[in-house]
Amino acid sequence: MTRKAPTGFIGNVRDRDEMDLGWQTPPELLAPVRSYYGGSIPFDVCTTAKNPTEAQGFWTPEDDALHRSWPKQCWVNPPYGGAMRVWVEKAVEEMWEDKEIILLLSAARWEQGWWQKFLTRIEHVCFIRGRVSFIRPGTGERVSGNTYANMYVGLNLADPDRWGQCLEAVGLCMRWYAMNEPPEKTAYQHWRQESKGNSRDLYK
Repeated sequence: MTRKAPTGFIGNVRDRDEMDLGWQTPPELLAPVRSYYGGSIPFDVCTTAKNPTEAQGFWTPEDDALHRSWPKQCWVNPPYGGAMRVWVEKAVEEMWEDKEIILLLSAARWEQGWWQKFLTRIEHVCFIRGRVSFIRPGTGERVSGNTYANMYVGLNLADPDRWGQCLEAVGLCMRWYAMNEPPEKTAYQHWRQESKGNSRDLYK
């Protein structure tokens, strides 16, 4: 069985308690989200039948959240593998429908074009201080060795000030805006096209 990066639960996993494919969100990262929502998470769109986040409502992989309209308020800790892009793009699609969404994401995608495009669509982030130790579902033990930083992203926050107050103990909370759309090409690709590969242009 191939080990995956820490996740909520990956989409092709059903309800196997002893699985090693997806890990649960630790309580210290759920607590501020519950606080923001007044005590409990309204809806978790990406979890298992055990409902580890104790959300008021939830969907499992069988419910196929990627092909459904999401509730007005929801929490998402999506897969951190190749599927993360699909979940992020789905969240943005739901954002345009006036949904309030809080995501817990890997913050290790800065160089990717789709990720940069996503960042132009958001206004509120919280960069979690320290590396997150996710929870192994079968044993409840913390999984060390997370190689990625993590961040919360808030889409269509109804109360940004409350968001900051609830999450300030977890990490740096920021409002931001994009100054431009991300370029279609990398700096190297652009240079190759413009200079036709003459490396001396890089020293001008």
